[in-house]
Amino acid sequence: MNNLLPGVLRQLPWVSELSALPVLGTSAEVATYASMTLSVALLVWHRPRPGRRWWHAVALGCGLGGAVGAAATVAVDQVWSWVPGGIPVGARVWLIAAGAVLGLCVVAVRHGRCRRRVIALFLVLPVCASTAVGVNASYGLLGDIGALVGTSSARPVDVADLPRATGQRTDTRSWIAQGWTPPAGMPRVGRRVAVDIPGEISGFRARPAGLYLPPAALVPDAPALPVVVMMMGSPGSPDPTHVADALDREAARHGGLAPIVVVADQLGTSYVDTLCMDTGRRGAVETYVNTDVTAWIERNLHVTRHRSGWTVAGYSNGGLCAARFATRHPQRWGNAVSISGEEFPGSDRPEKTLAEFFGGDRSAYEAAAVPRLLSTVSLADTWMVFTICADDVRHVPGARRRASAAASAGTHSVYVESPSGGHVLPALLAGVERGFAALYPRWGLDLRYPPQEADRVVPASAPPSAG
Repeated sequence: MNNLLPGVLRQLPWVSELSALPVLGTSAEVATYASMTLSVALLVWHRPRPGRRWWHAVALGCGLGGAVGAAATVAVDQVWSWVPGGIPVGARVWLIAAGAVLGLCVVAVRHGRCRRRVIALFLVLPVCASTAVGVNASYGLLGDIGALVGTSSARPVDVADLPRATGQRTDTRSWIAQGWTPPAGMPRVGRRVAVDIPGEISGFRARPAGLYLPPAALVPDAPALPVVVMMMGSPGSPDPTHVADALDREAARHGGLAPIVVVADQLGTSYVDTLCMDTGRRGAVETYVNTDVTAWIERNLHVTRHRSGWTVAGYSNGGLCAARFATRHPQRWGNAVSISGEEFPGSDRPEKTLAEFFGGDRSAYEAAAVPRLLSTVSLADTWMVFTICADDVRHVPGARRRASAAASAGTHSVYVESPSGGHVLPALLAGVERGFAALYPRWGLDLRYPPQEADRVVPASAPPSAG
């Protein structure tokens, strides 16, 4: 989807304004329902007064279209299990309704006059757009048009426009909060922008990354702050909105202190699963995140050098990447936060992944699972935080196995299970809030505790069962 908004277009003010239009909330819902209702009215309305044959065709078209929508939903969700966490009820209703309305469009094209055929063909696009907005509302993850089409709505900036470092960065762990006094005039909230991070070594073609700079990063003589590389799910976009909202709240409680966050693109396009691995088919994403992105951060952002301040985090597919990368690149990452993360690459299509990317070698595929990877390493001075919702039944067992395996590998493993939230927006919000809060003492951002006491303040916690 990156090609939908190329770099030149993203710089245009009207494109940025259009991308920022919300697709969640009351206004968006009212517009969506109104669009679908108007579409049905235009298709059904008939002059002169329609006869019984017309209404029979309408009923048949709607019924068959709705049945196709229902069958497709069941196939995607139950047969092929392509959607992590399953398709929510609201999304199912929208997909079935869309099938019914598109079936009505077919009836209008086949049985209507020329004007009605034109109307039916014209309405296909708004019906599909309304359905996309309605389905997205069931997940609640993509908040604006930019995110919905696979890019960030944050304003793109050049590297030269970012705050420049003026102080020294050290390789030692520091208690940042102890020596910090919020200066007068510090912004109340952080800054959200989009930046291009080229795949200089990997060759990976990523969409622009989201970047969140907390209030403490926007003042003269800003401290060298911790950094988080965050990755979203598949499908998804590198939009910083939800993470930035959560960290603005944390910053308000900690005198403007929060980590700098780079929301990196590990997908390339919204609907591709790169498996969090370097592959010939889908690009060298592991090299991109762990080499290109980290090198860009060191060149352009004022962040701490100590690995305890470097965190790789992710939600769903991004949560798989976070756990894999922290395990495979321990020299870089001192912490990982896996929010409702998947247990192994291609978990939604295991047989296809096994055949296409592992040549049918099941032992090699099983070795790529996070618990197996953790069983082969010993990770000292590393924190791994796993968050999950109890009603996310597809991912709870894997989250528990990963947390137990992380503890066995010597990490400071923290397992956080929320009672509800599924595999949609509440799960992401709870994971960001609780997962990042657990790391505040270790990052040195909590005035109450020095980072050396983080293990005591946030003790390791085992899951109820690793089964």
